[in-house]
Amino acid sequence: MRLSSRQLTAFMTVAATLNFTRAAERLNITQSALSHRIQGLESELGITLMNRSSRGVQLTEAGNRLLRFCRANASLEEEILAELAPEPDGRLRGLVRIASHSAILRPVLIPALAATLRDNPLVQCELILAEFKDLPGLLQRNEADFVIMDRRLGQSGLETHTLGQEVYIAVEGPGGTARQDIYLDLEPEDHVTAEFFRHQESVPEYRRSFMGDVFGIIAGVELGLGRAVVSKHLIREHPAIRILPQFQPVATPVTLHYHTQPFTTRLHREIRDVLCRECPKYLD
Repeated sequence: MRLSSRQLTAFMTVAATLNFTRAAERLNITQSALSHRIQGLESELGITLMNRSSRGVQLTEAGNRLLRFCRANASLEEEILAELAPEPDGRLRGLVRIASHSAILRPVLIPALAATLRDNPLVQCELILAEFKDLPGLLQRNEADFVIMDRRLGQSGLETHTLGQEVYIAVEGPGGTARQDIYLDLEPEDHVTAEFFRHQESVPEYRRSFMGDVFGIIAGVELGLGRAVVSKHLIREHPAIRILPQFQPVATPVTLHYHTQPFTTRLHREIRDVLCRECPKYLD
């Protein structure tokens, strides 16, 4: 079976926009012609690739698998063209998308990738900040090539690498705080503090305030707005913040996830290796 390039291009454009009207405009064809190409592709494969509803377009599991193939194929095509007409210095090129949460993205990912990105100016890197609960969906929907999480996903078809660990500690500001019963979290759905105290022999009674992101929490602690449970690597640049010795540190793995592919581009192989090599330097 050989798939039509026109049908695959139509499918990728709809998958990118999740909207038939915008996809037809990008391809400069009518919506009817676009629908005909998608239907032809589904008929050829004998499967449903996307569902249309009043809420828009959603890819099926088969559609997501085909999208991963199409993107890998496009990346390989770009790579072989680069090899046929290479840059004089053999530098990397292409797009890579990496998603993680705020305790990892700025203090770990950016410094880990910095040298590689400086040395390869043709690489377009998209760092995606997301909440814990949203990270698996980004990978499932093909909105990220790599996802870094605080646990290992048990899904089939994924490759995983442990990059190191986050060590959670309880802290307060350099002058202590009059609000010892207040613990600062990101938002009401943030369970880091509760999970930390689940591992302690003695759990204090506490209330919560919400600072929006981990750097808001650090600022709040320094200003005496309350105590907090944070990753130890976040306070390296804040030596005045005091670790509360009455609580035991709690370690959790930091894990890299990406889809298993029959072939990968040189860019993605290099980025994977850089993450595995450099990220541990910035973790605990």
